[in-house]
Amino acid sequence: MVHVLVHYSEIGIKKGNRKYFENLLTNNIRQRLGGLAKKVCKDYGFILVETSKTKEVVKILEKVPGIAYLLVCSKSNLSMDDMRKKSSKLLEKKGFETFRVSARRQNKNFEKTSMQVNAELGAFIVKKTGKKVQLKKPDVELVVEVCNKNAYLSIERHEGIGGLPTDPKNKVVSLMSGGFDSPVASYLMMKRGAQIILVHFQNYKQMKGSVEDKIHQLAKRLSKYQGRTLLYIIPFEKIQQDIIMNVPASVRMLVYRRLMLRISGIIADKEKAKALVTGDNMSQVSSQTLENLGAVYPASKKIVLTPLMGFNKTEIINLSKKIGTYETSKLPYGDCCSYFLPQHPELRAKLEDLEKLEEKLDKKLIAEAVKEAKKHVL
Repeated sequence: MVHVLVHYSEIGIKKGNRKYFENLLTNNIRQRLGGLAKKVCKDYGFILVETSKTKEVVKILEKVPGIAYLLVCSKSNLSMDDMRKKSSKLLEKKGFETFRVSARRQNKNFEKTSMQVNAELGAFIVKKTGKKVQLKKPDVELVVEVCNKNAYLSIERHEGIGGLPTDPKNKVVSLMSGGFDSPVASYLMMKRGAQIILVHFQNYKQMKGSVEDKIHQLAKRLSKYQGRTLLYIIPFEKIQQDIIMNVPASVRMLVYRRLMLRISGIIADKEKAKALVTGDNMSQVSSQTLENLGAVYPASKKIVLTPLMGFNKTEIINLSKKIGTYETSKLPYGDCCSYFLPQHPELRAKLEDLEKLEEKLDKKLIAEAVKEAKKHVL
């Protein structure tokens, strides 16, 4: 049985709310690991996972929001003799020339201070291996956590994604195309503890099978960060035709986006979500000028969150590669927006003008689109 110590950072500064977030993260870990973990419990300053499936557990936990880093550990009793034995066993198959010992004594009743543990274990390793102590950038770092009942020793650290644990009370609906921006925006909100519900609007000219497969791939990739994920596919053919017949080409995209927000708001009410999320990035395209955003967002009765607003495209692409959505996002497809691109788009639309144009549209089509939506669970 291997012990994995789950460390968090942001939760630790929550003061009066710290216990709530610790319990939330502990429960999320239990749900995500299921039968892979024999035990998941809180300790002071970390969460302890006991497992015999180390690789599988680490792979999952690296993507769980709220986790700063993981330590794969060997458990020792509270004696320097046992710590020496365990450290020797950990290091015997590890090739290295330099090392350091980093001890943290949570149990203040333990007979040695952190500095004394560092010194004694360091001297032992030097004598046993002949290797050198190097405090900056050593080949290997032996981490020692001295707790109330046991000590845990590790030379294997894995980084998490940080942020806050997923909270079912913080449901939000994310409007997801098949491009780079919206999956990254969804991921960033997951890191802030939001539980994401994905909504995709399907163009009637799209090759439905291939596009739905691409959207499902993106949704599955994002579900690795929050677990169970809902995906709505909204048919948009009739609404598109209605817009084309009644709205000037220069502002069709903006009216379309207003209806997209309205439909997403209905899904949000249905799922008891509190806000909407978009992949908007200021002035990246004509529909995202401040004036146009100011004319589009009032169509939503929900808060509209825009985590990418200050990002540039290179930053978004790099993050998509990091989270694993890049290869899927770059696959070719025609989304709804591409069919609304005029030769001379409006850059400074007025809210009252868009509202008047929207009055010409068939209101029943929104209800029909929601009714015909396909709901998937990933």
